Amino acid sequence: MTKKKTSQPSSVGAGPGLLITVASFKWQRSANEALDELDLSPTQFAMLSGIDALSSQEDNITQTKLARFVGADMMLTSKHVRELEERDLVNRDEHPTDTRARSLSLTREGSALLKKAIRVVTRVDKSVFADAPGIDKVRKALSDLTGWE
Repeated sequence: MTKKKTSQPSSVGAGPGLLITVASFKWQRSANEALDELDLSPTQFAMLSGIDALSSQEDNITQTKLARFVGADMMLTSKHVRELEERDLVNRDEHPTDTRARSLSLTREGSALLKKAIRVVTRVDKSVFADAPGIDKVRKALSDLTGWE
């Protein structure tokens, strides 16, 4: 099935930023529905994924490092990390060298939930982007842009 393209007003243009934003909205709607079965939001999924990815590189992951890594605002990161901690998915331990910071890690439950969420999000990705020609090149470009593999 071929989707009809919608033209944009010339004053808006369809630059890459706008196209990424619109594609992101579409993906987030689908991901919200799919992750709801795990009681996770796409943002919480990103936080768990970020902690997991950073933990393979270093021992003491702070909220600041996590926020930078996932590209999120510090207030948003703090809010979601606290929610994940309340659900026993994330530990916030004392940082060994910075008394103001906390060291983040996934709990056993957090790791298990992340594995389930990855399977759910993989299905969403296939559903949302399956018909997109050149999606592998787009994924590579976005990976290069974000530093995520």
